[in-house]
Amino acid sequence: MFGELNPLVWVLGGPAFAAVLLLLRSQFSAEARLARRRRKNYGHTVSKGKGPMVKLAVRTEQPKE
Repeated sequence: MFGELNPLVWVLGGPAFAAVLLLLRSQFSAEARLARRRRKNYGHTVSKGKGPMVKLAVRTEQPKE
């Protein structure tokens, strides 16, 4: 069984493996990294919060005299 399957695995698996490697190579290329960085830096900022982003530990109330 494995003797008959072996050439079929090489014929079908080899090009499939090469295609996966080519797709992965394009994902990790320098151009792809720059494109991801560009999308991140120049993308729209979506903020739904109404208050301040950071709550500071400072007393802003004046004491009542």
